[in-house]
Amino acid sequence: ILSVKNPKLENFQSASNIYQNLGDTSKSLKIIQRGLDLYNNDRYLLFEEANIYNNQKKYYQLKPLLKDLMTAAPTDNHVAFMAANCCDHLNDLDQAESLYLKAIELGSNEYDPIFNLGLLYLKKAALSKKLEDLQASIGNSKNWLERAYEIAPNNEACLKALQMLYSQTNNLTQLQVINNKLQQITN
Repeated sequence: ILSVKNPKLENFQSASNIYQNLGDTSKSLKIIQRGLDLYNNDRYLLFEEANIYNNQKKYYQLKPLLKDLMTAAPTDNHVAFMAANCCDHLNDLDQAESLYLKAIELGSNEYDPIFNLGLLYLKKAALSKKLEDLQASIGNSKNWLERAYEIAPNNEACLKALQMLYSQTNNLTQLQVINNKLQQITN
């Protein structure tokens, strides 16, 4: 496909998919990038390229794709979540917060953006220099982590995050509840 003069968009999509199924992401990326040279802003190709970088945790390579991807799929909560997660890993916390909120708005009760937003507020609390910022971040973290817990009450990562939160805030009653729950699911 790389040697054909004017291949159709479907050829790029199919070839990229075949290489990914074979586990050859480098050839898949070459196909995708050639396809985007001819069919820039194709949602499928953009999403496939972004997925490869996201799965490989290559956030610096993913970041430049986000604007085009968000433009191509402005109402896709998975795209908003991928963008939020990327910004979170690159420590662009304000942008990550905004994008997690957008992902939640678009996909209301999906666990991952809700949980990640709770963790992001814990991270912001740890970085806070002012008491009011610390308190606001802790409160926000508590709200989102408790909402994540309602969605997935047996998720160990969520329980551990709540355990840390309740320990830091000296909420001994809730800490005991979470400790008991953790003990139940890990035994």
